[in-house]
Amino acid sequence: MRSRSLLKPFRFRFTDEADVARFGDRWYVYDETAIVRMPARQQARLEAALGGLKLVRVMTEFAEDGVMGRLAATWIGVHLAAPDLAGDFDKYEPLVFLVHFEQILDEPQEDVAVPLDPTPSESSPTSPTTV
Repeated sequence: MRSRSLLKPFRFRFTDEADVARFGDRWYVYDETAIVRMPARQQARLEAALGGLKLVRVMTEFAEDGVMGRLAATWIGVHLAAPDLAGDFDKYEPLVFLVHFEQILDEPQEDVAVPLDPTPSESSPTSPTTV
């Protein structure tokens, strides 16, 4: 997870059986840009909920793939989506190295021309391929 862009959002989901039972198999989002854009008092409340852990430390540790960074990032993502499900940070203990993260990239959408004949041609990427 190291070589990633800073401030790009990540989606994540839990993969450990016990964590899936507690948090579900849905995707959550950890978005540093959204955190940076929060009003200061909301950021301060988030730091207080993290037991005084500074958001800049969370971001740094997450970028370095540290345990505390993963722990805080996943708690923030769950907390912002479902505060009751996240619970208190000091009691939050998922298996953070079994959490699956995917960076959400801003990929430009390509305009796809609709062919007059909907039958895929042999060179079409939608053509069936044999393996």
